[in-house]
Amino acid sequence: MFRIIHVETVGSTQDLARSIKDAEEWTVVVADMQTGGRGRMRRSWISPKGGLWATIITYPRTPVRELTILSLLPALAITNILQKHGINPVIRWPNDIYVEEKKIAGVLVEVDATAQRIEKALIGIGINVNNIIDQFPDEIREKTTTLLELTGKETDLNQLLNAIIEEIKSIMVEYRQQGPKVIIDKIKRKLDILNKEIVIETRDGLYVNARVVDITETGGLCIIVNNNQTYYISQQEVNRIMKI
Repeated sequence: MFRIIHVETVGSTQDLARSIKDAEEWTVVVADMQTGGRGRMRRSWISPKGGLWATIITYPRTPVRELTILSLLPALAITNILQKHGINPVIRWPNDIYVEEKKIAGVLVEVDATAQRIEKALIGIGINVNNIIDQFPDEIREKTTTLLELTGKETDLNQLLNAIIEEIKSIMVEYRQQGPKVIIDKIKRKLDILNKEIVIETRDGLYVNARVVDITETGGLCIIVNNNQTYYISQQEVNRIMKI
């Protein structure tokens, strides 16, 4: 079971969720629209009415090294559910979901952690559902899509939210019980940059050409640079990834 807290408008569901004291696990904050939605690196996330904007409160109590996988698990869940609507979503590592090279959804995981363990994780999800492209700024319209635009029909947001929460819970249980290999294999099948050439913009502002060859058990990328040098990177080291 989970508790849903619904608001019409909020700055950010992440901030509202964080302000709830002693929240039970799987408490969910959902808003009709956000005025200050954000993604990774505190980039603005446009969140007009018609989309699904929510934060799920969890207490994973897992090692800090699993931060990247905590973004990939919800991304896998979202692609699984969206696929049931007759579309073919893919995961753009580490936290975005694309359809036909256009972004439809994203995941933002913010954590409270000690040096060794993630105690609390706020899983923010943003999905363009019953939106039209005209609701988005001109500069991102060509790179954005919505479930309505792809299917031609509106989707019940409550049903979609419930389905995604249950799928996230199921995937997390599977990850804990069976270990990372089974889930990583499923993520790899949805990853759109596996065995592809990419450009990595690092947190230091450097640009690195690489080829993605695998995903580690904690969700990091295994890449080859200069044809023969193998490196392992986590999302903490990356600003953004671009396909070539």
